[in-house]
Amino acid sequence: MKEKQEPEFYAFEFFKTIFRIKRGIYNNLPEQFSLNLGAVELMSIHYLRKKEGVKTSALSDYLGIPGSTLTGILDRMEKNNYIIRMRDPDDRRVVLVRLSDTLREKGPKMEELIRQFLEIKNINLPPSWWKDMTMELKKLESLLIDSED
Repeated sequence: MKEKQEPEFYAFEFFKTIFRIKRGIYNNLPEQFSLNLGAVELMSIHYLRKKEGVKTSALSDYLGIPGSTLTGILDRMEKNNYIIRMRDPDDRRVVLVRLSDTLREKGPKMEELIRQFLEIKNINLPPSWWKDMTMELKKLESLLIDSED
């Protein structure tokens, strides 16, 4: 039987594979290290570690999730003393988020978690592979997001 050559066939398989990879990472990474944090929380910590006082809208954009979803995540993180919310001194309507001092000093560092995750999964790809793949996926992301506008 002749293999299908239609782009939509390969696109569907590609999207399915990306979905499965995402699900595998989201399910396995926090669980792998017995952390009481989901993948979105880990990505938030990674982003906030490099910033001091981030607008919730900027964090929402970075994570690619709606603000309403982020609110629940931040509520849980604040309850666990992972983050601190504060009002922007220049515009009291704006909420800023930063890591708590304890988490900033002792919290999980994504680079170390990813290194350990790759080691446990026995994934040993060169940095150039990760860089090239990321560039290609960002091109696709741009095409998909620009087509929504």
